[in-house]
Amino acid sequence: MVDSEPKLDLLGRELKPGQFVAFCQSNSLYVGRVKKVAKIMVRVERIKTIRYLSEEVNKYPEDCCILSEKEMTWWLLKNVGPENN
Repeated sequence: MVDSEPKLDLLGRELKPGQFVAFCQSNSLYVGRVKKVAKIMVRVERIKTIRYLSEEVNKYPEDCCILSEKEMTWWLLKNVGPENN
């Protein structure tokens, strides 16, 4: 059996479990972590979810964009904390 092709993000970088990504859903931009890379789609766990939205979503790889560790650290410092809850 032939291995499946690597799943590439919007900028052509390979998606792997554990990476942080930005993705759109319902005209909003979200930040999440890749949980699983499947044959066609990737399973993304949304960070800082709203109650009525599910925490995990399936997205096409080209609908995601990988975020660097530096970008993700800045986003967490800016958006997660006691004053933002």
